[in-house]
Amino acid sequence: MDQLEEFGLEIVADIVDPRIVLRPISSFEDLNLKDGLMQGIRDCRSENLSKLQQHVLPLIMLQKSPQNVLVDSRSIGAYNSIVTYSVPALNSIDSTISDTQVLVLVFSRELSWNVRSCIMDYAKNMPEVTFAPRMIDVAPREKVQGHVMVSTPGKLALMIRRQMVDVTNVKMVVIDRMDEMLDMGGLEDLILSLKRYLPEEIQILMFTEYCSTRVQEFSRRMTGDNVDMIRAKSMSST
Repeated sequence: MDQLEEFGLEIVADIVDPRIVLRPISSFEDLNLKDGLMQGIRDCRSENLSKLQQHVLPLIMLQKSPQNVLVDSRSIGAYNSIVTYSVPALNSIDSTISDTQVLVLVFSRELSWNVRSCIMDYAKNMPEVTFAPRMIDVAPREKVQGHVMVSTPGKLALMIRRQMVDVTNVKMVVIDRMDEMLDMGGLEDLILSLKRYLPEEIQILMFTEYCSTRVQEFSRRMTGDNVDMIRAKSMSST
């Protein structure tokens, strides 16, 4: 995002824990990222942070305990949303554990391919990180492994029911384009039902381009009212 797009924006954050002071970073170097991930960011020419990313990334990554975050991503767009959650996701992977640790939920099979490809671009210098195959390439009842799994909620629910995937070591769940997912209908209860298969202590990151009342209410249901909300708005807005 260039400076013209950034001009006139201010960050608005609703943080649950009053002890958290939101301090923006100036670059990815401030996050102490793994070397391979930092190289991937350079290779993808994504070193420049938007104003929103400068505030969101430390909220996600630099707190004493994992924070659940709802991000209004209108000011950064779809691709930079993927960058924003890919960085903490990849940096969190413990390569000594082969099980799935990051789940990314999207609303369509085609989008899952694109998101998976983008995340893999940032991980190309991290050979220790594995990716679950594209869901279309998974045979019925085939065991699925990979540190990072990108799926639709319905496909993930099916694989869990068939014991095709082990989600007991998942530490982060990302819901991308949550507004569009909720607009599809019937997915709210399905997504909520997936939580019972996951560890209690997980970090939930939600990205939405339209932060409607419905989206905010669902984020609270998903996190038990423990969610920070952050957005960039025009300073000329009332």
